Amino acid sequence: MDLRERLARLDRRQAGATPAPHEASPAGDPRDLGLTPRTGAAGTVWMCAHQAQEPAPPARLGTLNRVTTHRAPEELAAEDLLFLDTETTGLAGGTGTLPFLVGLGWWRHGFFSVEQYFLPSPSAERAMLAELAGLAAGFKVVVTFNGQTFDLPLLKTRGILARRRRLLDDLVSWDLLPVSRRFWGRRLPDCRQQTVESRIAGVRRGAGDIDASLIPQAYFSFVRQGRNGALRAVIEHNRRDVAGMAAILCEALAQARLVEPRRLKRRGQSQACREKLEGTTITQEVAR
Repeated sequence: MDLRERLARLDRRQAGATPAPHEASPAGDPRDLGLTPRTGAAGTVWMCAHQAQEPAPPARLGTLNRVTTHRAPEELAAEDLLFLDTETTGLAGGTGTLPFLVGLGWWRHGFFSVEQYFLPSPSAERAMLAELAGLAAGFKVVVTFNGQTFDLPLLKTRGILARRRRLLDDLVSWDLLPVSRRFWGRRLPDCRQQTVESRIAGVRRGAGDIDASLIPQAYFSFVRQGRNGALRAVIEHNRRDVAGMAAILCEALAQARLVEPRRLKRRGQSQACREKLEGTTITQEVAR
């Protein structure tokens, strides 16, 4: 058999062979998870949107600058805040950890909106990061819970790998975990987000919330075997995390406004302290 015959036989074998998949891919319809596909220049990601009537906190959000690590503009409106939470394939961080679900929340016109972006397969990560970058461009502050040490470094690492080197760099970071420890650490058994939500903000998640330790396996089962049974609970858990941060932030703002007059008094600024206390009293009377 000469070389031509060998090549022809090889071509026939390859033509009849079933090509191997490039990566494990979940079966099923995004609607099974309450999601819809969104396609952009970078690819397709699955997403969903929620909206609830929730008044934004009043002005002077810059008060939180006194208890946050990174300083935002003093004249900051609630509409300038972007709440962010991720669900990932592990807690180690680094290049081996994939954020497969990103939840984003913000206030607009008396409503609190949440959008969630889900990876139907790891190859959709570029599409998800493109959506995140585009949406984040309209905000000044990104609000997280323990995001300063986990969510944000992870997303920025993924951005670098996807050639988005300045992902979220233009936003000031407010992490509500150290804020919660400062305000309520002595009152609470721990400062996990759900503890602060329930004990301080009065948020009750109710039944059906998935344990965070089970979340990575839920995604692996989906990608490898097409099983989506636990993913609805993961998506709802993420939505509750985003909404819960908004409730915690409102409580932190109220606490910061109470702390500020005492801080001024300790510095001997009695007149400024009196004016702030009088302003608080007037506001309370009007509210009644």
